[in-house]
Amino acid sequence: MKQNYSNQLQKSNPKIIFRLPFLMLLFLLGIVGNGWGQNAAIAPGNIVACNTTIYDRGGSTGNYANSTNEWITIAGIPGATITISGTYALETCNCDYIYIRNGYGNTGTILQTKTNGSGSISYTGTAGQALTVHLTSDGSSVAAGFALTVTYSYTTSPSCATSTNVSGTAQTNTAGTNIVLKDHAGDNTSYNNSRNDYIVLNNVAGTTINISGFYNLESGCSCDYLKIYSGSGTGGTLLTSFTNGNGTVNYTGTAGTTLTLQFTSDAGTVSGGFALFVSYTPIITTSGSLSAFTSCAGSVSTSQTFNVVGSNLQAGITVTAPTGFEVSADNITFSNNITVGSAATIASTPVYVRLSNTATGSPSGNITCSSTNASSKTVAVSGTVNTLPTVSFTVQPGASACVNTDVTYTTQSSQTNYVWTVPGVLNTDYSITSGGIGTSSNSVTLKWLTSGSKTVTVNYKNAAGCSAVSATSSTATNVLTISTPPVIT
Repeated sequence: MKQNYSNQLQKSNPKIIFRLPFLMLLFLLGIVGNGWGQNAAIAPGNIVACNTTIYDRGGSTGNYANSTNEWITIAGIPGATITISGTYALETCNCDYIYIRNGYGNTGTILQTKTNGSGSISYTGTAGQALTVHLTSDGSSVAAGFALTVTYSYTTSPSCATSTNVSGTAQTNTAGTNIVLKDHAGDNTSYNNSRNDYIVLNNVAGTTINISGFYNLESGCSCDYLKIYSGSGTGGTLLTSFTNGNGTVNYTGTAGTTLTLQFTSDAGTVSGGFALFVSYTPIITTSGSLSAFTSCAGSVSTSQTFNVVGSNLQAGITVTAPTGFEVSADNITFSNNITVGSAATIASTPVYVRLSNTATGSPSGNITCSSTNASSKTVAVSGTVNTLPTVSFTVQPGASACVNTDVTYTTQSSQTNYVWTVPGVLNTDYSITSGGIGTSSNSVTLKWLTSGSKTVTVNYKNAAGCSAVSATSSTATNVLTISTPPVIT
């Protein structure tokens, strides 16, 4: 039933074993008076926050222990549902139990119960809900326990959060990086006396930090504390604190506020410590700005780029352009909107922007970068669409002309990049008397050297650098050959 997966409920994070030898000693000495087997918070369990496989403390091949009380929480992430599925084997009596519980720790509402023999487990939570798998056993027979697959409802699984022990006062966490925090002692041992440890959880504008999990501190007095402060360090406002025994943490900060998590202990009794999941709402950041675009009516502009980055994403980043603009991921295929990347982390990625060929006037607005449960970011964009010139002939010959007779073609002056087309070959079919057909000439006087219908075309660029869609043609001129009159003698 159990297979060799790498992520185990209590082998990979022994803190969930609840420090059995140490606590059994305390029990024998009478320090733990209520019987540790049903004490729901002797020590924190483990926390996972990604698609993985979880086991009881026996791991992938062993059995769970007698008189165990162990759990693992699958962290809730906004917008994502969690499915737990797999198999279990328990003692064949109503003695050992597996519970699926709501929330963090082993005191949440029971959602599903399994006992007495073997079978399968399948449970899907609601969006954003954390789930805990909780195993208890009596003092008689044991069995294989459970092997369960954890699946988040992402297109792409989020990366597993790193586990860090909070020790000293120099630790920081990068904004947007989900992390599992435990006390300085880590797994399988109690924290020490006289501790003063904290970690700064950096943040960025528009993003909130949530801290969820469980703790087990010295009971019977307000002696050892978990505290959450605003800002960097412990000089900020104390936002909330936890002390005296065991319980759960579920704190959400305000958007953009950096938080500091502090743990302190006195010189008295020590206990299990804490296990907390720190999560950030999905973060989108952009870099780079766009200069004003220009184009000619009916044509696209040259493209520009800005970059987009995402972390903790539950879906890709949708980039939507305002009217008159279009975006692309490859600078080849453009459209009104594109999707960059998928869930989890998106490295810095260029987004190409240009004016569309249907834009008119002076379009402007914001390009919006959005993703599920993330604060949208915008990039300002503006442009000018220049009108095309109306090219015409201001001077041209009439419907007919004679061979070897000067005719003049003139278009608008003070333009650039004139493009003339004259039928035939220079000095064979026509000759130029004055002016010219170069890029800087708006007028030409020529003689037709051959007869037939003659049409000249012209185009140019106006002050905005725009040309007419097509060249303008002159009125067709029928060129006639004049016969030499006979000489009468």
